Amino acid sequence: MLSLGHLGLNTVAVHVGLYVRFRLAVDLFFVLSGYVLTLNYHFHQRTFLSLLVGRVARLYPLHALTLLMTVCVFRATSKPVDWNAVWQHAFLVHNIGDMAGLSGRRACA
Repeated sequence: MLSLGHLGLNTVAVHVGLYVRFRLAVDLFFVLSGYVLTLNYHFHQRTFLSLLVGRVARLYPLHALTLLMTVCVFRATSKPVDWNAVWQHAFLVHNIGDMAGLSGRRACA
């Protein structure tokens, strides 16, 4: 539902007299995620470690495949590949602290 808001359908809805609050979809996502995590963690008596391992096993392969495909597209189009950024993404530390100093890039203000 939130992706529909990014497509600009809210602008179309306003012209016909409707206003859809797509931002509420984010709140709904968080509520549903909390509910699902509670079901898996609390009621099934899973340990936090098994929950964490299961999520990483489900999510990381897609992350790695996407990263590999991105590098391949950059190489195929002769664009420069920032290998420091690739390693940061590979180890999931690309959004921790001020990593800009490691690759010599200036941080955005």
